[in-house]
Amino acid sequence: DADVIYVTLEEGQQSAALVETVTLTATTLAQLVPLDRDGEQILTQETLEARHKAVRAGFWSQVPLSAAGQPCELAATSARLQEGLVELRAEFLCPEGEVRQDFRILRVLAANYRVVLRARGEAETGEALFAQGSLTTVRVPRAPTPGGWDAIKFRGAFAAVVAGGLSLEVLSAFCALLLAAGTWRKALVAS
Repeated sequence: DADVIYVTLEEGQQSAALVETVTLTATTLAQLVPLDRDGEQILTQETLEARHKAVRAGFWSQVPLSAAGQPCELAATSARLQEGLVELRAEFLCPEGEVRQDFRILRVLAANYRVVLRARGEAETGEALFAQGSLTTVRVPRAPTPGGWDAIKFRGAFAAVVAGGLSLEVLSAFCALLLAAGTWRKALVAS
């Protein structure tokens, strides 16, 4: 779809690195970054490589990534032209914690544009996250480091234990009620 920007976020090779891949149409990228210097309106791989600073400033600076309230550092970027689409790739160095990305580019594009983000690797939930219109910020849960604290998993495990404990309490109360009813019935029959 011409009005959908697909984003994949995954863990990089380094422990603090996140790699993001963005797929969008050349027309969409041209609305965000001045790529056509000669007026030919034809995007080539050479043009993408020659305008890498413009892509970094016009695109990547408008989709900032942060983790635990701290901005991530944009380490490396690349762009590749594929059959009518452009694949942008960036590596970010981020602190530990939940990741947020603000897709400010949606403020420039037409209102029908939306971003579909999927996390891969340990942060993968299987569900796509969306940004559209004035809702430009996406939160991506991130797996903790080994030995680190994961509040979400703790909360889930605690809720399961409490639910299991309450189930046992209800079951034991029901059994006690049945025993009491049986004793009461025997007492009535005996009298």
